[in-house]
Amino acid sequence: MDHERALMKLLLMISLVVAGFLIFATLSMMVTEKTRDIGILTALGATRTGILYIFLFCGFVISFLGSLLGSLAGWISCLYLNDFNEFLGRTFHVQLFPPQIYNLSRIPTELDLGWILQVVAGAILLSLLFSLIPAFRASRFEPVKALRYE
Repeated sequence: MDHERALMKLLLMISLVVAGFLIFATLSMMVTEKTRDIGILTALGATRTGILYIFLFCGFVISFLGSLLGSLAGWISCLYLNDFNEFLGRTFHVQLFPPQIYNLSRIPTELDLGWILQVVAGAILLSLLFSLIPAFRASRFEPVKALRYE
């Protein structure tokens, strides 16, 4: 059981790193598209720290909503996994874990709220780390160069 849990954690970490790279790519594209707007904000008196916080906040919102929706979808999937398996069996004559092979009448599921919260917190922190590079890049634009950007 410990090996299965370790493997699940490894797969989860790989998924989180991939999600972090997607957030990095999204924010990098946003910084590129908003270069002129960043120049206007800077020319109007926005500080580098303020620009940095804008893009960090964008990364936080993306990661928070993704973690919230993903956790909710996972929670619901675990709650209704056996019902879904029964539906597949009745409708398509397919079962995820055939009882004659696995000797299980129901698919065992366990929801650990503490572990889920740790994963959500880790996902948000990792996403904020991946958001730092585009946010720093956005905060370093010079107003004149950013305003000339097209």
